[in-house]
Amino acid sequence: MLSLRFWLSCSLCILPVAAHAQTSSSVQAHPKHSGYATKKKTAKPSSARGSGVEEVMVTSRRRKETAQQIPETVQIFTGKELNRLGVQTLPDLIKYTTNAQNLDFYGGAMPTWVIRGVSLADFNPNSTPAAPIFLNDAYQPSTVMGTGSLFDISRVEVLKGPQSGLYGRNTIGGAVRVLTNKPNFDKATGSVAVSYGRWGDGHINAAYGAPITRNLAFRIAETSDHGWSGWQTSLQNGAKWGRKNRDSVRLEVAAKLDNWTLNFDLHGSRDKSQLALATAIGVYNNTGGFCSAMIAGYADQQNCLTLPQAFGDASQAASRQTQDGTKVLSSPVNQLDNKAGGAQFSAVGDLGGLELTSITSLDYFDYGLNYNYAATGPVYATQVEHTPMRMAQENLRLSSGKPKRLDWLLGLDVAYEDLEENKQFQLFDNALQTLYTGLSGAANEGILSYTQKTQSYSGYGQITYHILPKLSLDFGARSTWEYKTYNGAFQQSPGYYVASDVTRQYQLKDHVTGKAVLRYQFDPLNMVYASVARGYKSGGFYGGFPIASTAQIDPYREEQVWAVEAGFKAQTRDRKLIVDGAAFYYRTYNYQNFTTEYSAVSKTITSTLTNLGTAVNQGLEGNIVWKPVPTLTFNLGAAYNDAKIVRSSQYQLDYAGNLVSWQGQRLPYAPRWSLTPSARYEHEMFNGAYTAGVQMNYSFRTTLNASRGVGAWINNIPGYGLLDVRLDLLSHKQHWNLALMGFNVTNVHYRTVGQTDGVSDFQQIYGMPASYRFQIGYDF
Repeated sequence: MLSLRFWLSCSLCILPVAAHAQTSSSVQAHPKHSGYATKKKTAKPSSARGSGVEEVMVTSRRRKETAQQIPETVQIFTGKELNRLGVQTLPDLIKYTTNAQNLDFYGGAMPTWVIRGVSLADFNPNSTPAAPIFLNDAYQPSTVMGTGSLFDISRVEVLKGPQSGLYGRNTIGGAVRVLTNKPNFDKATGSVAVSYGRWGDGHINAAYGAPITRNLAFRIAETSDHGWSGWQTSLQNGAKWGRKNRDSVRLEVAAKLDNWTLNFDLHGSRDKSQLALATAIGVYNNTGGFCSAMIAGYADQQNCLTLPQAFGDASQAASRQTQDGTKVLSSPVNQLDNKAGGAQFSAVGDLGGLELTSITSLDYFDYGLNYNYAATGPVYATQVEHTPMRMAQENLRLSSGKPKRLDWLLGLDVAYEDLEENKQFQLFDNALQTLYTGLSGAANEGILSYTQKTQSYSGYGQITYHILPKLSLDFGARSTWEYKTYNGAFQQSPGYYVASDVTRQYQLKDHVTGKAVLRYQFDPLNMVYASVARGYKSGGFYGGFPIASTAQIDPYREEQVWAVEAGFKAQTRDRKLIVDGAAFYYRTYNYQNFTTEYSAVSKTITSTLTNLGTAVNQGLEGNIVWKPVPTLTFNLGAAYNDAKIVRSSQYQLDYAGNLVSWQGQRLPYAPRWSLTPSARYEHEMFNGAYTAGVQMNYSFRTTLNASRGVGAWINNIPGYGLLDVRLDLLSHKQHWNLALMGFNVTNVHYRTVGQTDGVSDFQQIYGMPASYRFQIGYDF
């Protein structure tokens, strides 16, 4: 039997690697799964004594097991951990996730999970994510659906690497499973938490559930976020900006009927939160050309001019703004207007020793957005968007039930999606566009409307075969049929159609995906594994304005990925030390991203979504959790990632119009290094009646190099590190808790995105400065 010391030595060879939560969830393998069923004496962790790291059951492989049994990288966040981190929405969680980034072009409207550098850097709601969210196993087809509140959550499971076998389309980067608390048939349970923070940020979470009869139970949960001020000030009118304004509610009813468990979920939400205002970047000189700093590769807000300033409007000087995003030129218009609702019915039952699961979901999501792309006062480039989406899906699967030497699962997924995009790009005061088009005022705008419909059918299977008592093979495969249609029109001004009745079709061609994993379990505590996977991300249509030509709407192809991963999971018998590590290599063909070209219509350089070539992601990832004493826990998550385009015959235009090769370009939002260390200390008081705690979480990433050529510094985001601190007090008898939380306590000034609007304005978005929140809660 190999010792933990051996695995620690291995971890030093490939760096600390894998993915866990802040209190990682690895445990021993189930005896029947690992071949230990006939052995009476097994090495079993003593988690029941409370001295080691708490273990959590997960269902990422469609069966109950622990993270230590899963031969892949997975990071688990329990509801208790989410509360300790102060997480209110799913995007808040990304900074605590090892080797994950948040790509959001609108400062909160379209959060995109970038896992191990795999993503699609798109700003349109019709594009499919590369690491989608599954809410209670319902696939969320658009990144705009990831803005919602996290409330009454059982756990979040972040799966890393291609998941196309069990989870289907568009999971080449991974999958994010959000699982809510279910009704309890045994007793009434509930919780309430109220918090108040800087800028008048108020938050309420409440949940209550109880049995109605012996075989019928319910649970209802609600959350509200409302603010009275904001962290930003618009220099146009002195308005404070950044207030939250969202509410969500969910009702679940569960019933037991013989060998069946039925669950009905009804949910709804609204979100009119104000989004971050962008900071305008000065890039011009007095003659209308680029200033010397822009060409040299750095910002000079004192001497370089914004576009309105270059046309003589001195009130729009870039130098008036602060360099932390707190005072900006932007008019206070950036805001969401989302409404959502849906229902889900699930049934799980026994069919003669087999387990049948059916999940039927119906959802509606109405995406609304106002956004000032120019980041100045005049209406130089303001986008107004309204996109209703309707979705229906069915997931049906049959599994072998109780663990056997050969476990199997068969499944069928059916999905229909309907999206209707209505977008206005207002250029009312844009002097440059008036010069080019001769249009002014309300006539100077672009209007885009289209519908996109998607049908998807897939069948899949998964087996786990225990070849030897310590050696097992997992193999899964899926075949998918997918078809999309686009029908739309683009107007340069009201009544003047540049293109009408534009129709396109896309059908998935490369439709077979799967994964094979070989796992060797030395004992219930230590494992090594190796996997190879094949996945795809759907092709589709560019959802923006086709201002160069309608060829921009031509469908881009699906991208395919081959991925190899090798890793280990190890822990001590008392679970005081857990070390996980993995090395990965992805090779992606027909890599999807934006390229740039010149538009004769707008007289500017514009973006087009297309296939660029072959990309490679390779790196190391790991996690160490150490609990030397029951009251102290340390966690270190670390990752190295080398992600770039290795083969491409295509070129892009930089902001000066120079040709720049895509080959050799690093992928966006894929830092070479990232760290997520944390520590928590607890101290019991008054004979154990109270527990006081202090927790620190740090999130660090190196520079995000997303572009080359003139103006590349605008798109490239400098590295930064954020420190969060929490102080809390828990009463065990009265069941109340108090917490004081600080976020970005060292007040780091950092950027999250830099971009152009495609009509000669440039802007950047800053992250929130130091803030605090006080919370009081009660559990029963």
